[in-house]
Amino acid sequence: HLDPFGTAVNYLDAAFRNVRNLGIISVTSTDTSSLYAKSPNVTLRHYGCHIVRTEYYKELAARMVVATVARAAARCNKGIEVLLAVALEHFVLVVVRVLRGPVQADESAKKLRKLMHCQWCEERVFLKLGNMVDGKRKIADESGNFVKKLKSDAALDHPPFYYSIHRHSIRGMNMPKLNKFLQYLTEAGFRVSRTHFDPTGVRTDATLLQFKSVLTKYSVPTCTNASATQTSVSMEKTV
Repeated sequence: HLDPFGTAVNYLDAAFRNVRNLGIISVTSTDTSSLYAKSPNVTLRHYGCHIVRTEYYKELAARMVVATVARAAARCNKGIEVLLAVALEHFVLVVVRVLRGPVQADESAKKLRKLMHCQWCEERVFLKLGNMVDGKRKIADESGNFVKKLKSDAALDHPPFYYSIHRHSIRGMNMPKLNKFLQYLTEAGFRVSRTHFDPTGVRTDATLLQFKSVLTKYSVPTCTNASATQTSVSMEKTV
């Protein structure tokens, strides 16, 4: 069990050199300033990642730690099986089972992906292995169409990351209850689930545009009578 003050990256190589096959390694990282995109330069030095603050920053932190652990294991010709990943306010905990052998190491390394996040449309997608992205083209395409095009290249066992229902709520509209909204997304043909990373988060294979479309469809306008009454009372008090 690695639980140093701050990051655990300095101890991973030693841990994987000495752990037995099918052994368990638990890694606790408390360097939340770098994991949660508050110190991007430190993030790059420790985890080799360029990140920005997103609504799914806790899951992004957990995935960065898992990727770093997988690389350390691969350097020792070992692979990993993720048993647990938790991200709270002050730490990230990852627990893995060690699988010895170069084949296992290669299989774990193949699961590492580059993530592309569009800061205009807030869409996100994992890139296929070997998929190269032209930075100028990505920045120029503000509509996020390029991200959506890549969505078909990112077939995974489960949808990556999540959307916060409150972050994408419509002003002046009452949203449906979260469990109801999950039902509406399912009825629309999407895969959905909740996530421990965010109590208001929805994990789904729907694009953000589709997510917002379903949310808009089942949101209802707020009551205008109450605001009108409140205004008249306020005017009376002023007089």
